[in-house]
Amino acid sequence: MVMGSSVCSSNHVQWPRVRDELGLGQWFADLFVSHEVGLATPQAKIYQHVASALRVPLQEIAFFDDSRPNVEGAVNAGWSAYQVSGVEELRAQLGRPGCL
Repeated sequence: MVMGSSVCSSNHVQWPRVRDELGLGQWFADLFVSHEVGLATPQAKIYQHVASALRVPLQEIAFFDDSRPNVEGAVNAGWSAYQVSGVEELRAQLGRPGCL
């Protein structure tokens, strides 16, 4: 099941491990990787880049991160954003009414 898109802060050394060992490609149709697009969270331009590429209304973008500055950047970009710490918090947030 493909859930949507992922914004990932990584570098050319870490990315193959993250992509392959964690299997991100099987869960996300689009992957926006910081070292590939030349932008990173919480820079405002990364949120603009992703929104432009996705071509969906900003309020339909849900962003999850463990970093408060990254979540605030997404909120400032007009996205629905949630701070989570770990997989269990992410699962709980995804299960809340109105989250997605």
